[in-house]
Amino acid sequence: MTDQLQVAKEWLGDINVILSNQKTKEDYEYGKKRADALGHLINRVEELESAIATGQHVSNLMQKKIERYKQALEFYADDESWTLYDHHGRTQLGLDGGRKARQALKGESE
Repeated sequence: MTDQLQVAKEWLGDINVILSNQKTKEDYEYGKKRADALGHLINRVEELESAIATGQHVSNLMQKKIERYKQALEFYADDESWTLYDHHGRTQLGLDGGRKARQALKGESE
């Protein structure tokens, strides 16, 4: 929560105290409309802050997923993965057998 939002909540509390001391119905209704508008704005800001936090979380998850996919693609695009052979005549790709791709798609990283 931002400092400004906390201040707005305090103001709303102050306004509600003032409203409880209004002597005429007109004065009360005038203040109540403004208090309701401020309350609505406070709620909307809280909703938006929550949405931003959720969006940042999703963005972080997507960034991690992109990095896993990139690492797998780099392995498969690397010439050495195709051309280096072990003493049994197998390439790194042959030894991998698609494991890196499956791990990346499952959400695992090495």
